[in-house]
Amino acid sequence: MTVRQTMEKLEHRADRAYTSLMSLMNVMTDKGLLKRTPHGRAFLYAPAVKRDKTVGSMLGDLLSRAFDGSAKMLVTQLLDQANPSDNELTEIRRIIREYERAERERADGKTRGKD
Repeated sequence: MTVRQTMEKLEHRADRAYTSLMSLMNVMTDKGLLKRTPHGRAFLYAPAVKRDKTVGSMLGDLLSRAFDGSAKMLVTQLLDQANPSDNELTEIRRIIREYERAERERADGKTRGKD
């Protein structure tokens, strides 16, 4: 995707100058988040890493910088901001139960390995 195509995609979200977006995409390339290949007089940009890895890294940084590593503070703020629907809250509870179950299984596996 070129800078121009990216601008068109973001058009409804924010008013950005072409050069500002190009600078941001160049910084992202320098940081290894995007790959850039020549395409005529422009460049084509593509993700250099998978979305999950990028989001995980960003979230980890946010957690440590803004919430002093407190998952409780992050989740509280997120719930206040997102105002999730009943269906989303049900799904969040399910995910937490799955996480707790997986943690118990990991702990049981470590305990058994010490015998």
